[in-house]
Amino acid sequence: MNWNLPYSALLRHFPQLMDHHSPSAISASTPSDVSMASPAADAALSPGLTQAATLRKARQNAALFITGDFEGLLRAFNSADKKYV
Repeated sequence: MNWNLPYSALLRHFPQLMDHHSPSAISASTPSDVSMASPAADAALSPGLTQAATLRKARQNAALFITGDFEGLLRAFNSADKKYV
């Protein structure tokens, strides 16, 4: 059966739906045997992610050097890198 009713007509035919609560309005508590922990906002990245980010940056800088885009390479350096240039 497929019904295509406007909302007001639906409520007229099924008045019990008028006081129906949304399922998302009910707050469920976390079960006692489940614990959740979030890392601190200032927590460092995992060593693998840090190494991957460093390697990616090194490859981008190498590509700029190989193509001869030295101005782009200097722009890509952060302030700590610029101290050594």
